[in-house]
Amino acid sequence: MDLKLVKQSGRARGTRYFVAPLLLRETGLGSHTTLVRVEPHRLHTLIIKDVERYPGSAASDIHRRIGEEVKDRTFSRALKQVVDEGRIVPKGEKKGRRYHPR
Repeated sequence: MDLKLVKQSGRARGTRYFVAPLLLRETGLGSHTTLVRVEPHRLHTLIIKDVERYPGSAASDIHRRIGEEVKDRTFSRALKQVVDEGRIVPKGEKKGRRYHPR
């Protein structure tokens, strides 16, 4: 923070640290972030938030909105786990299955 490479937002437990956007632009790295190696708990949260925002969505629609770079098997496993935990509710069978918030 003394070198002004990292910015701070908030106080106490709500403190967030991030790299200054201007610094990132000036470096010219130009790389984009991807979800290829997303942690399982983050993927679960993305799925839950997507279903809350778009209730009645098919798995393929959820996967497309989250990011198609996530492997099919990884996405399917995460979706099944979120359903098994009862955090979202499936309705229908096979290709007609749609997911709804709990």
